[in-house]
Amino acid sequence: MVNRTKPRVYCILNRKDRFWLEWMTKTGRVQSTKDVADAFALLARYRSEVQGVVVTDPALPATRNVATMAAGVLDGAIESPRLAARLGLPVLADLRGRWRKSAYAYRWAYDSLWDRMSHRVAACIWPTDPGLRDYLIQHRLPVFWLPGRIDGAKPYADAAAEMHVMEQMLARMPANVPAMGLPWAGENVGMGEQPGVSLLAEFGKYVVASVGLSNASVHSGYPTPAFRQHRSAAPRLDPTRIYLSFLISDGDNLGCLEIGNWPDMWSGTSRGSIQAGWTISPSAAALLPDIVDYYYSVATPNDQFVAAVSGVGYTYPELYGKRYRQPSAVYRGFLDQTNRTMRGMDLVTVNPTGAGDRQIAGYAERVAGLKGIFADYGRTVGTYAEATVVTTGNVPVFHGVTSWVADGDREAQITHMVDQIREIAPSAGPGFLHAFACNWFYDLPALQEVMRRLGPRFVVVLPEHLAALCRQDMERRQVSVSIPETLCAIEGSTTRIPVSVRNLSSRPQSVRLSLSPGGGHGVVEPGRLTVKPAQEVEAAVTGVTSGKRVEVRASGAFGIRSCASTMLITPRSELCTGPSLPRTRFVSLFEAEGLPHIVGSEAADPAASGGRVRAAVKGETQPGFLVHGPYRSFTAGWYVALFRLKRTGHGSGPTCVLDAIVAGGSWTLKVRTVSAGDLPVGKWRAVPVEFVHSGGPLETRVNWTGGASMIVDRVEVYRVR
Repeated sequence: MVNRTKPRVYCILNRKDRFWLEWMTKTGRVQSTKDVADAFALLARYRSEVQGVVVTDPALPATRNVATMAAGVLDGAIESPRLAARLGLPVLADLRGRWRKSAYAYRWAYDSLWDRMSHRVAACIWPTDPGLRDYLIQHRLPVFWLPGRIDGAKPYADAAAEMHVMEQMLARMPANVPAMGLPWAGENVGMGEQPGVSLLAEFGKYVVASVGLSNASVHSGYPTPAFRQHRSAAPRLDPTRIYLSFLISDGDNLGCLEIGNWPDMWSGTSRGSIQAGWTISPSAAALLPDIVDYYYSVATPNDQFVAAVSGVGYTYPELYGKRYRQPSAVYRGFLDQTNRTMRGMDLVTVNPTGAGDRQIAGYAERVAGLKGIFADYGRTVGTYAEATVVTTGNVPVFHGVTSWVADGDREAQITHMVDQIREIAPSAGPGFLHAFACNWFYDLPALQEVMRRLGPRFVVVLPEHLAALCRQDMERRQVSVSIPETLCAIEGSTTRIPVSVRNLSSRPQSVRLSLSPGGGHGVVEPGRLTVKPAQEVEAAVTGVTSGKRVEVRASGAFGIRSCASTMLITPRSELCTGPSLPRTRFVSLFEAEGLPHIVGSEAADPAASGGRVRAAVKGETQPGFLVHGPYRSFTAGWYVALFRLKRTGHGSGPTCVLDAIVAGGSWTLKVRTVSAGDLPVGKWRAVPVEFVHSGGPLETRVNWTGGASMIVDRVEVYRVR
């Protein structure tokens, strides 16, 4: 309340607050400071600004959030019953004993306080988290929480009723406003990050992660300076090299910028010794302008900032605005905000996550001066052809090719990243890779060690330079032709293979398409194309029903360009009972050994498509998810996931549960239980799971029950036409 007019009160709440106070003093934002003895002395000093107290109910944690709203509207201090009695101030609202359920408390706040609150920002805050409260009260913002499995089991919880109140509130707020905080407060506490961010995205709200943020009412009270990055010319392309850029994560999390590990990494002696991209939230310029100023001021020429997930705020673009009648218009508004805020921070690259091809193209269409798109939070692709692509306007798109080992030590993290980069890098240069570095698992010395182990064939560059080098290669190639690197088909089914032709040059190109000799059977239609500059045109190969290889050739004044694919055919004899699959179009292949997992081990099997499988052994492996993921975005439609499995030992009863889910398990699309009788020992079986997907990140899972030893080869995803 005191800071509504100007920054006057600053709290030392954590180990970094003094550091930022010293920075504000050094830069002239703070002229002088005066310590007070305790909070009571502070209250006495500013007693005229406080109308009274709002008393919480210790038996109902939700009243802390309700009190935050009431305090903002009534100009009151939030107090426990004990402190309220000690202070003796007028009681503006006493929340004790009024409600048995959290939902009733939130409903009262919605009915009684809504018209007096600002609706330009909301907050999703764990009721016991003290962070951010000063900012929420300062701006009179609505605050809510959605329980998870643990807090949802409390006697005062009713997740459905609380969801109903929250959805009403979100529906009444304008589109394209931020939700601060985060819908997660630990394992199974809160709705969860992925489900919560997904739900907010559907309502056209993006997350400005700010758990534990302190003194936001002070930091946001200073003018935003003009931010400018160091810039230099990109090196000249060496076609024999594999170029990569490290992208350090979680700059979207304002708490990470203020009190997380970013300040430590930036004050360390290693920074500047290796070129690195640092993700940063464009919203930080308004909320933490002094802190952003610190990072820009001390950045070296080897530090470069990239707009963090997924632009102005953290969201999943494929789900954005789905609750509106015109979701595309809401999403365009999000992109326009992203454009404005990126321009204010001199950002020309962006890191979206949970975005399909169409949503990624939107960034290139609506963000002015965009140089490159560094997609995904971690690895979601399996091949180089998927990792480095081109979108509208020939803007290069680099999907993340690295992830992390959740429980691994430093050596495991380094080895994992090196292995992933080597595995996906093209055999011949040039190559362009986005090496995603989760800030909680990698530091700068670790990234230096990664480069040392990769050897001289690999060159690390800044993100903007990676995009510029990729464009140099486009001008050199002029035209690209592509088909999926690995294709799957079901024996006897009609097969259609999509072919993409893109003009990478600045002049029109005439292109003739054909199948190379020995490169498969079928017809390419259309066979001749005229492709405008920066245009992508689709063709198709139809009639391929057998063979292990397909190769498409494009020829013209630019020379000859070709692309080849391996064909995997699932025999009809392997199919378990399920949908008839009359006409399907292959979409994706997930090799089991490349998917995330919780239990089991990787093993060799010469009959598997990649020669490797994920294995579970009865009596040795704990029950759990043998494979899951990869959270890749799919458009809305009717799909079939085909799981290739084999039982390797005796057993009875359920062997595994197969499912397809969206948004990190919040919505289950279809479940199928597979018994030992469905899987003859030593025989491959392809088990279909048919589902309707509403669009967004998709995850397919094999949950092993422990009933019989088994292995998983791959998961094929088809769209039913």
